[in-house]
Amino acid sequence: MYMKRFIFLPLIFLAACGGTALPVKTVILPNGKKIEAETAVTKAQQARGLMYRENLDEDKGMLFIFDNEQPLVFWMKNTFIDLDMIFMGADKTIRCIGRNIPRSTAFTEDGQAATFGCDNSMYVLEIPAGAAQINNIAVGDKLEF
Repeated sequence: MYMKRFIFLPLIFLAACGGTALPVKTVILPNGKKIEAETAVTKAQQARGLMYRENLDEDKGMLFIFDNEQPLVFWMKNTFIDLDMIFMGADKTIRCIGRNIPRSTAFTEDGQAATFGCDNSMYVLEIPAGAAQINNIAVGDKLEF
């Protein structure tokens, strides 16, 4: 009976934390800096993104990977950290950069949460706000991952 309880409690904890950790890819910026980015590939992972996180280290991020190029719009609802969003085409060339996209709070109404989008994107890298400027990332640059 006690063994079941010890197994069951970690399962409850994992479920409360969103399940298993997402796979990580190393993204290399044009200046050579490496970002360890969790990958969001499934619709559920992409919908959750960085929601409910309260911090993001300067060398961390999230890489959204879609099946093909398409217009993409990201919504900051329940995203508690300011972000830079880097939108790339299939060739990993940067097409748009959303700089310093403001966070929302638990009390932000749906229509008040910030959005940012870009046409013809297949990948989006979210990094801490200001990181695109600090690392001199520009439209036309290419990322490696």
